[in-house]
Order: sequence, then structure tokens, then C-alpha cells
Amino acid sequence: MNQKPFLWRIFLSFLAIILLSLFTITWYTTGIISDFYRKDTARNLEERARLTARQITLLLLQENYSSIRQNIANWNKEARTRITIILPDGKVIADSKYDPESMENHRNRPEIQQAFDDTIGFAIRFSTTLQQNFVYVALPVKADDQTIAVIRAALPMTIFDETLYSLQQKFLLAGLVIALLTAFFTWLLSRKLSAPLDQITIAIQHFAKGDFTHRLPNNVSGSIGRITIALNKMAAQLHDKIKTIDRQKNEQQAVFQSMTEGVVAVDRYEQIISINNAASRLLGCEKQPVLGRKFSEVIHYPRLQQIITETLANKKMIEEEITVTTATRHFVHVHGTILQNREHKTIGVLLVLNDITRLRRLEQVRRDFVANVSHEIRTPLTSIKGFVETLSDGAIDEPETARHFLDIISKQTNRLDFIIEDLLLLARLEQDEERAAIRFETERISHVIESALQVCRPKAERKGISITVDCSPSVHIAVNATLIEQALINLIENAVKYSSERTQVTLRCYYENSNFIIEVSDQGMGIAEEHLNRIFERFYRVDKARSRKLGGTGLGLAIVKHIAGVHGGRVTVTSKIGEGSTFRLYLPI
Repeated sequence: MNQKPFLWRIFLSFLAIILLSLFTITWYTTGIISDFYRKDTARNLEERARLTARQITLLLLQENYSSIRQNIANWNKEARTRITIILPDGKVIADSKYDPESMENHRNRPEIQQAFDDTIGFAIRFSTTLQQNFVYVALPVKADDQTIAVIRAALPMTIFDETLYSLQQKFLLAGLVIALLTAFFTWLLSRKLSAPLDQITIAIQHFAKGDFTHRLPNNVSGSIGRITIALNKMAAQLHDKIKTIDRQKNEQQAVFQSMTEGVVAVDRYEQIISINNAASRLLGCEKQPVLGRKFSEVIHYPRLQQIITETLANKKMIEEEITVTTATRHFVHVHGTILQNREHKTIGVLLVLNDITRLRRLEQVRRDFVANVSHEIRTPLTSIKGFVETLSDGAIDEPETARHFLDIISKQTNRLDFIIEDLLLLARLEQDEERAAIRFETERISHVIESALQVCRPKAERKGISITVDCSPSVHIAVNATLIEQALINLIENAVKYSSERTQVTLRCYYENSNFIIEVSDQGMGIAEEHLNRIFERFYRVDKARSRKLGGTGLGLAIVKHIAGVHGGRVTVTSKIGEGSTFRLYLPI
């Protein structure tokens, strides 16, 4: 229901009160004036009657009624006052307005009766003689303490009514003027009173909508001014507090959503009340609305549901490792605990999900690495140990056999040395301190390539493999020349090692986007697709028997990968069985 504006309510209230007051004052004043005028008229009529009595008393004693009639007719010819003379028996002997002979007996008139009772008679009544209302004043005429007649003076009420009507009109006009002036000043006063209140109302509406930046003007004094100051101060404080709360909420939400651990909070009815991005991704529910829904409706892992139920029932912390499968398989460490409010009442359960898949994989890599290192080292050590024992058993006395065994021991020792050197290089590349100490200088890349080729050409020539180079001699880039040379040696030696005799290895350099690429291609046997993702792992071999026969350590490509990483780049491979492989070393410009 729409309410009138406050201004109109104040204005109409004030105006109604003032108009009612004006009406009451006018009515009361009119009554007082009417009463005053009536009494004044009565006094005037009484004076006129007394004057007439002094003039006709002697004539009454002489019973000279004709002279009395003549005198009264002459005195009142132009006067509006009616004079009537009545004898004690009620007979009218003279009247200034009417023929007394035709007038009826007046003894029973109320004012006449009062006069014959020795009082001044007064009456306002209708005259049957003149057929109009009159104001009557009757005065007894005394002679020797005897009432010998009554003189009655009268005025028609029309005179009184006209005078009273004129006064009422003047009062009405004055009241109307006063009412208009009062309405105008009341309007001004109402505006003055209501304007700050309307502003306060508008401000409160802004505050109710959450807009605490709205301010009231400080141009009002008194109580309303103090209220304005208090409201502005309150709005400023609330604005600051809400900004602080919003900032803290946003910070907490940012931290919550940025956590690597998944966090899910459910209430006592197992409805989800909060979940962060990590948990959504881990549990596979990131593309659907989950807040307010039952945990079991959204997340279909029975063991997680059991952990929530058991935690609510036992009110104890539960830790467990489970397996979660979405697009891939994840190992998840689950930590379930009771969620409490400030009064320490249980309001739900908090689940913290820590994805330990990478840790498990690292543990597996570590185990594989230890196993591979042990195997790779054990193989030459076993060979060395065997030939040393054979020599100790007497073979050393056979020169040719001893020389053959010593050559084998030397080769196995060199192999151990290569493995240890490669492991030490990998260790240095993986350590942050060592990587920070690596210096980069602008080098002519063709010189680095040529140094690598000098190492690899003898092996290639023994197999009849030609190496072609397509690289501009003017290319200069910032690199660590020693490391890039080692990476190229590893790539070229692999290409030579796994290529058939009398084939070709191509080395090509070019720019692509913001990278400088060194490409090494061979015409070897190629690598099956299932091995491409793992060939850069330590000790990983596609064909272990063939690799050991060819004398590799299994660390060459892992070293290349780490050297590329040190330079902020990467290494990739494409291959087809029977056609060969292409390795690309990406170096950021």
C-alpha cells in the first residue's frame, strides 16, 4: 500500500490543526461578538425607552393619548426603532410603526409581563403584527410607585442579522487570508522539517540495499543534524567493516580455491556446503553444480561416503589412502575430521584430499632407478670380478688369454666410468645451486656443432654413415657451449649407433616462432610409439639386449632432456618403425 510522502503528512496535519483552530476561534469570537451586539442593542433600546418615558410620563398622567401618539409618530418617523406604549390592561395606545387601534392586546407578551413585574423585559421573538423577528426591550413607567404604562422599544432582527452577517463575512475573509498565509508558512515549515527526514529515509533505503557509500548532507542543525552525523558515521564504519570482511572473504576464498589439497565440507545431513577447485578436479565434479546437494548424489566413491558417515558417528579423525579414477588413476590420502562451530557443536565433516599420485610415481621411479643403477653397475662389476677371479686362478700365466681378459676388464671399467660420469652430470643438472652457477654466453652455433661432429665422425665413418649439416654459420645464440655440445654428441651418437651401415644422419638448424631448433634425423630402425613417452627416462631402453651390446649407459637422452631444461627449452622426438627417428632440441631465443 502506497503511503503519502512525509511532507504531505506533516503539511496536512499542521494545516488541519490550524484550520480547526481558526474555525474554533472564529466560531467563539463570532458568538462573543453576537452576544456583545445583542447586549449593546438591548442597552440602546433601553436608553431609547427611558428617553421616551421622560417625555411622555406627564401626558400619560393626563391621559392625553392622542398627543402621545402624535409625539411618538414624529420622533420615530425616520428612526428604525419601533416604540410601543401599552397600558396596564394591555391596550396599545401608541405605536411608531403601526395603527394602535388595530393592534391586539399585548398584556400577554413576555417582555410586557416582565415589565409589569417591575423588571426590564427582554425578548427576541416573531412579531405577529409586523410579521418579522424583533428584539424587544420593555420598560415600566412609574408614577407614585405605580406602573401606569409600559414603553417597549424594538428593533427588527434584520438589522442585527445584517450587522452580524457583515461581521461574519469580515471574519471569514480574514480567516481565509490567515488560512492561506498559514498554509503557505505551514508548507514552508513542513518542507523544512520533512526535507532532512526524507533525505534520512532515502539514505536508510540505500543502506538497506547495501550501498554504504551514500552520505547525508551535513547542513542541518539540532537533533536531526545529530542523527545525520550519526548515520553518516555508522555508514562509514559499516562500509569499512564490510570492505574488510569482503577482502578477508575474498582472500580466504582465493587461498581456499588455490590450495593444492582438495577440501570438501559437508553438513550434518551430508549435503555439500563447500568444495574447492582441487577437490572438484580430483573427484571429477567440476562441470556440475554441487553446493547444497547430497554428497552421495554428486560424488560416487562409496569409501568417501563411509568416511563421512563414520566421522559423524564416532566424532573422531579418520585417515586413509584410497584410489580415485577419473580420466586417470589417482592415489589420494584422505583426512576426515569433525567440523565444529564457535560453540563447539558438530555442524558437519571436513575432508582434506591430498593427491599423492606423483609421490607414488616418484617412489616407483626411485625404486626403478635404484634397480637400474644396481643392474647397470652390477653387470660390468660381475664381468670384472669374473675375469679377475679367472686370472687369479692361473689364466694370468697365459699371456694371450690374460691380455684378452684385461681388455675386457678395461672395457667394463670404462663402461663403469661412463655410467658414473653420466650420473654425476645428471646430478649437477638437477641441483638448483649447480644450475644457477651455469654460465651462458653468445656462441656461434656452427662452432658448437662442429666440435660435436669431431667426436662423433670416427664412429660414423667406421659404419660408413655420412653426416650432413644444414646450419647457417652466422647464427649466434646465448648457450652454455659445453652442455649443448654434450647434448649434440649424445643425439648424434644415438643416431649413428642405431642406424644401419651406409645410411645418412642429417643435422639441421632453423628458427620456429621464438625458438632456435637443432634437428637430428637418422634412417635407423625407428622407435615404437609406446616407447616415445619414456625414452627420456634414466636407464630406459627400447631393446635392452641390443643397447648393452652397443655399449650405451641408458642415460644419454635423460642428459639431453636436462640440458634442454637448463636452457629453458625442451627436446622432442618423432619416429616411424623402419624409417628412422628425428630428435628436436628447442632453445628459446
